[in-house]
Amino acid sequence: AFQEIDIFGITLPIVKHSYVVRNPKDISRIVAEAFFIAKEGRPGPVLIDIPKDVGLELFDYNPINVGNITLPGYQLAVSTSEKQIRAAANLIQHSNQPILYVGGGAIISNA
Repeated sequence: AFQEIDIFGITLPIVKHSYVVRNPKDISRIVAEAFFIAKEGRPGPVLIDIPKDVGLELFDYNPINVGNITLPGYQLAVSTSEKQIRAAANLIQHSNQPILYVGGGAIISNA
């Protein structure tokens, strides 16, 4: 087994969050949290590292609905007020040569 490889550290710069499962009883919670984090805000990958010794243990898997997840300290995306949108539209309308630099977030948010 490759338990001596620090997959957590290797993937840290390219994932939204990483988990290392220490107890098989935590897997259902970790999977639900990982899906929540992966889908919330800007979508992105979440690593769940299950070491071989933990993966070989027998346990009862009871799935948790992602909608029932609350993470301490995790702040959901803040919505923009209509006043802010009007102010931005006004600035664009009154600029000489407006340029909009729009990324994938505009597509994801259905802007």
